[in-house]
Amino acid sequence: MTIIYPPTLDFSFMRQRPQQLMIQFARHGHRVFFCDKTQQAGREPEEVLPNLWVVRDQQRFVQEVVPGLGRIIVWCSWAYLHHELDVYRPDLVVFDCVDDFPEWRPYEAPMLARSAAVVATSAALEARLRPLHARVAVIPNGCDFAFFNTPPDGPPPRDLAQTGRPRVMFVGAWGRWVDSALVLQVSKYLPLWDFIMIGPEFGGHPIWGRNIYKLGMRPYERLPAYLHHANVAIIPFRDNQVTRAANPVKLWEYLATGRQVVSTPLPEVLPLQGLIRIAADPVSFARAIHSAAFDSESVGQRIAVAKANSWEARYKAITEFLPEIAP
Repeated sequence: MTIIYPPTLDFSFMRQRPQQLMIQFARHGHRVFFCDKTQQAGREPEEVLPNLWVVRDQQRFVQEVVPGLGRIIVWCSWAYLHHELDVYRPDLVVFDCVDDFPEWRPYEAPMLARSAAVVATSAALEARLRPLHARVAVIPNGCDFAFFNTPPDGPPPRDLAQTGRPRVMFVGAWGRWVDSALVLQVSKYLPLWDFIMIGPEFGGHPIWGRNIYKLGMRPYERLPAYLHHANVAIIPFRDNQVTRAANPVKLWEYLATGRQVVSTPLPEVLPLQGLIRIAADPVSFARAIHSAAFDSESVGQRIAVAKANSWEARYKAITEFLPEIAP
């Protein structure tokens, strides 16, 4: 069976849910074509992993490759593309609803009408979509457990501040859903801590501080090397429509390393209260970070929860919901 992911983002841009799920499909014997958003005319599909090809010439792929692929499933996570999916001649379209951005809402109705099944990343998304479609399931985000759980060899990365002070770390896109004001205030309350920010600035409000180190994008392959040298990992999200429907990938990746986690009270995070620390305001967030850093308990529990929420487990849940996808 062939699975096609239409042009939404580049395979090399961070390592997010679309890439992780396509990797799982490929590992389980499916032939997968991940269509990059950035196009390069004349490029042949490149096999970047066994059974997984990256497509950079969409027109050529559609004209020359698609007709010979046999049974095709299109896995689409961007509703805007609803009107472009027929070019793949799909036997089945699955809508993977990953976020609740207001600007995406106008495209949802035609995408739902085009889809045979809908997968939602959170309970909030599932509750909103279930009245609109007959076949909906929650498949949350997950983590590459073994990759993040394995401690890296060698010293900390060279660009990681070597001040000898405890480290608070954020890994991910610094978007408008991140509460920059909260992080800035917490960094002032904890002047003897280093705040390490890893990831692209993606429309959020940039922050600057004497103990804030912004490292920008780092290769996915290097992320465990940073996280295993953090004392506390944070999810400082705002409370809005987007975050109330978010199931953060970073939550599971943080837990896989065994790190202590402090988060704002997101609906998808609250069920883990007791295993991680929840705080809504700067004072309580700072206190939670300080107490978490000196609490060595529950490491095994955090790792066990991450293992149960691996991308491998998500693939199994998908095939249970969609038996027609099983090899």
